[in-house]
Amino acid sequence: MTDRDAGPAAAPIEVGASRQEGTLRYLLAKEAETKGELLLASQITSIGRLQTSATSMMGWSVTISLALTAAIASALASPANLPANAPKALSHLFWPAISSQVLILIAGFCCFVVLFPGRWHVPGVEPELILGSPYDTELEVLEAMASGYGQAASRNGPRIIRLEYLLRIAWISFIGAPFAAVVSYIVSARL
Repeated sequence: MTDRDAGPAAAPIEVGASRQEGTLRYLLAKEAETKGELLLASQITSIGRLQTSATSMMGWSVTISLALTAAIASALASPANLPANAPKALSHLFWPAISSQVLILIAGFCCFVVLFPGRWHVPGVEPELILGSPYDTELEVLEAMASGYGQAASRNGPRIIRLEYLLRIAWISFIGAPFAAVVSYIVSARL
């Protein structure tokens, strides 16, 4: 058997970055820049998912709201235009339809706010900012980019939490609407 090279010479492994040599600062800046970009990308993905849920619920809210509006209008129609046995039956639908309508409208409004366009901070930097950078070293540029990503993520964070909160309110209102209608129907039927 002969001794052969397994391939090109392996690059030396850099270990032991230290603050004295300045290599740790570069490593930290590079890692912070990478992690900041990943964090912003995950935030944008979360926003997309929230908006997809809100879009679906908004469509259902509008459809259900139109049906409830028709039920309310029918219950409010003058008895002269309705058959003799209709007014009493339709009057029992009025309060259940109103209670459901209120909750469905709350859900729809919350979805509207979630879907309303906002100014989000996205990953990446415009090439002009990097090319026209006032910094003299790669290290300073990386530190500035990492700092910018951190600030952007900090600005996005509370807004995402607000959207999640609004979407929870929308889901609770949407799911609670049929229950409110049943309770209203039982109460109005006993009166």
